Amino acid sequence: MVYISAADTTYLWVARPDDAVMLSLPLGANALEEAILDLREGLDPTGMETIDDIPLYDTELAHELFLKLFAPARPWLKAYAISLWCLTVRYKACRRAFW
Repeated sequence: MVYISAADTTYLWVARPDDAVMLSLPLGANALEEAILDLREGLDPTGMETIDDIPLYDTELAHELFLKLFAPARPWLKAYAISLWCLTVRYKACRRAFW
């Protein structure tokens, strides 16, 4: 899976050994960045001193992002493990997660 975001659309390529597809998702770069930054705020431990300082994770926003970014690819991913690489220009970092 590869994502590229433009002003009003994010393009998703899903490539498998036996098939490939490109999808157009109705989520632009700015809206995507804003949603991801909002979601990450709940994971930032800066300024937290006790467990009570930990904010609730925004599961509604996480689910909304899942529905917009991953759910459209489900038909092409049914029997495959997913390896996700997130590259952000803003943070100049690469994070890798498996599930």
